[in-house]
Amino acid sequence: MLVSFRTIFRWFGGRSIRSEAGFTLIETLTAMVILLVGLVGLLGLIDISVKASASTRAREGATSLAREIIEDARTIPYAQVIP
Repeated sequence: MLVSFRTIFRWFGGRSIRSEAGFTLIETLTAMVILLVGLVGLLGLIDISVKASASTRAREGATSLAREIIEDARTIPYAQVIP
């Protein structure tokens, strides 16, 4: 008994090869929605990262300024500090 490839393919739940030649509109729209959700999430993460970076940069500048003021204050002799 000789069985063709198409017969075996159909036994395992497959359809004919010609009916699956391309993507359907639903599959394409679903893929676009999934990609869109991923990109929106990625843009949200980038926005959070930029805000955190700006906050860190401002904190670093403030810390540097405070350190410079403290260093300048330490150079003043103690006799000049007390009135």
